[in-house]
Amino acid sequence: MKAKIVFFTALLLLAGCQSWGKFWDVTPRLLSVYPADSATSVSPCSGSPCRARVELVFSQSMNTQSTPSMTMEIYDGSAFVALAAPSSANWSTTTLANDTLTFYWAWYWFPANSRLRYVINAADLKSASGIAPTLATQGTFTTTASVHQLVISDTGQTNCRDAAGSALGCPQGTHPGQDADFTNTPAARSYTGPSAHATFTGDYTTRDNTSGLTWKSCHEGLSGATCLSGTSATHTWLSAMNQCAALNSANSGNGYAGLTSWRLPTTGELETLHHGQNIAPAITGGNFPATSNTPYWTQDTMQNNIANGAWVHFNLAHSMSPGISSLAKTSTYNVRCVASPATPAKVAFTDNGDGTISDAVTGLRWQKCSRGQNNDSTCSGAALTGDWQSALVYCDGLTLGSFGNASAWRLPSFSEFRSIIDRSRMNPAIDTAKFPATVANYYWSSSTNTASGLNAWIIDFTLGASEEVGKAGSHATRCVATGP
Repeated sequence: MKAKIVFFTALLLLAGCQSWGKFWDVTPRLLSVYPADSATSVSPCSGSPCRARVELVFSQSMNTQSTPSMTMEIYDGSAFVALAAPSSANWSTTTLANDTLTFYWAWYWFPANSRLRYVINAADLKSASGIAPTLATQGTFTTTASVHQLVISDTGQTNCRDAAGSALGCPQGTHPGQDADFTNTPAARSYTGPSAHATFTGDYTTRDNTSGLTWKSCHEGLSGATCLSGTSATHTWLSAMNQCAALNSANSGNGYAGLTSWRLPTTGELETLHHGQNIAPAITGGNFPATSNTPYWTQDTMQNNIANGAWVHFNLAHSMSPGISSLAKTSTYNVRCVASPATPAKVAFTDNGDGTISDAVTGLRWQKCSRGQNNDSTCSGAALTGDWQSALVYCDGLTLGSFGNASAWRLPSFSEFRSIIDRSRMNPAIDTAKFPATVANYYWSSSTNTASGLNAWIIDFTLGASEEVGKAGSHATRCVATGP
């Protein structure tokens, strides 16, 4: 009988533990936190759909009757600045009922290369038995750049040029393998829109059928099928983030054009809109009416200065060019918003072991080492620089790799080159595990300046900026081929 009493007592104690306070009160504690406090490589989004989130897992079932409040702050270079509130806070089950609290952020993605801090009101956090935690409710973390990749389209450039800038027919024997020589490479440009939503008829969107991104057809302040209604408005970087987030609560919570995944685009996303044959603005105007030939904000923070934001210019195809020095987040630029795809693709580079790197998302195959370096695992030796014509000739004559297009190398267009930029890094802004010994400096592209043809576009792998320079300059070369 004594043994039965002890066993029954143990069962009661176990049941009391499982009911979290039915027989005694135990203070709840955190079992895990995402992002971890002091983490330095947090992705701007996670999960499917890919969202910015803060997730707390507690040791007990929690009281879900009250909605905990949280504030989020971002470091602006000198202090933490308060941001908008999260869009929602949800309880769910990890091990116990209602033991997990997830905050989803109103900006949809956390901004890249940014230091963030959150504070949760501890008084709102109580266990099912009414006990509040005696634990820290503050966390600080730093984001990295987006790890997502996009299918990229042709630049749209149609003119071949010589060293003097003359517009000539393609191909040019002395200047082979120019951007304009390759039509619809690596994919055709294709947009649908502006399209009015069936229910919210005043909402217009433009879909990029190549990248899969959906854009608000007009930049902020403008509206209508031709974006001629309203007044164009510029915003600070923080205001730009909030402008796009506000679209998610439009139409009584149904979202602008019925979408609730609006956010400020990354630099790489906004760069996909550049049209290499158009200027002022350098975009497909019919699909994006009334685009300004001035800078547009992106959600990225500059790698070298947390107080500065990244931008993309639409006068020409500039992005983060040193030609405009005012990058402070307090500056005011234009805003164009994008809706996140449900499942964005992740970067997928493969070292083929033959001096080439394949990109499964874009379908491009890259020369692993720069021109002049040895074709070994570390790309030993010095990178050779030369003028634009010599870069074209070098790539056109390259035979490398063990695949069908091993002799079909060419100098990459500016849009192709941008696809291997990694803006979570700097000096160089590229994955050096896949592309060792990349020069933290300029690389030639096959794209020329549309206005005069005297210049060619270069990619600066210091930070991943792009600009145009004279063709007689001496810069590095890396070649690309279309292949598996």
